[in-house]
Amino acid sequence: MDNKQITDHPEPGTIVSRDEFNPISISGSHDGNSWLLSTNHECHGSYGASQEVEILGLMLSVWSKTQANVVNADFSGDLIASVEKLAADVDGRCQHSSTVELSPTQASARGVNHFGNCFHVYRCQDCDHVFGMDSSG
Repeated sequence: MDNKQITDHPEPGTIVSRDEFNPISISGSHDGNSWLLSTNHECHGSYGASQEVEILGLMLSVWSKTQANVVNADFSGDLIASVEKLAADVDGRCQHSSTVELSPTQASARGVNHFGNCFHVYRCQDCDHVFGMDSSG
């Protein structure tokens, strides 16, 4: 990887025009975990040459090598050490393989209010995590 691409990145808080915006997008793999380092930014105003883009920093995303999970974090410092830290986090997460669907009343008691129909709320029996899913397609 070209270290210059990272060190030449604008400081957080820098505002540039849309025409001057040059986002970073570098990807790779380390010990079986895929990663992406990219510019975290926010656009202000209507799309076009006069639009302003605020640089918020760099975002590092690491995908699990064992499950369909990804973790994102602000990046600064050593890339490999950051990838290894996030990989340990994402690979160690529960896979939610033992779930039960909650009724609307049970879901409401857990802080998820919905009207039923095509929205389903589940609780993982292994880690107690509650999550929802819209199955309407």
